[in-house]
Amino acid sequence: MSLRPCVLVLCLLLAAARCWADEALPACPAGLTPELVLQRLNALRAEPRPCGSVERAAAPALRWDLRLAAAAEAYAGELAQRDTISHVGSQGRSLRERLGAAGYLMSSVGENLAAGPEQLDDALQIWLASAAHCQNLMAPELVDAGLACVAAPGRYQRFWVLLLARSPRSSPDRSP
Repeated sequence: MSLRPCVLVLCLLLAAARCWADEALPACPAGLTPELVLQRLNALRAEPRPCGSVERAAAPALRWDLRLAAAAEAYAGELAQRDTISHVGSQGRSLRERLGAAGYLMSSVGENLAAGPEQLDDALQIWLASAAHCQNLMAPELVDAGLACVAAPGRYQRFWVLLLARSPRSSPDRSP
């Protein structure tokens, strides 16, 4: 057999493998903008709802915070790299330490994590089904938000981090 047909077959196999690999890479949803995230979160918060056995009243609208979004992005990336989900960072860093590193001083905070959901609404449904995560979503004292999704090959493929917080500088009576 001449070298030319072997090279041709090898090129075809490599091209096929490349196409298959591109399709197998996970991705987070396109168009996951702060406006879309706030619209979904604020729609949930606008209605009273049960969170486990606790009935939660409607909560004020959230506002997007770039520092929280950056901290969420960094932590989602860390979780994706580790292919695990945990509220404690790889070097033992707490949520308070991670937010401080992002420049956000907080007086109260909630963190919701999800591994696997393909869409924002899927992650939100998981959080609503968990009493503790639902209570974070509905906590009226939490007024700032940042969310990120990071995709990576592995067991979970998508890692979602939602940070809800209040800074001592947050206005208590701000309009939605």
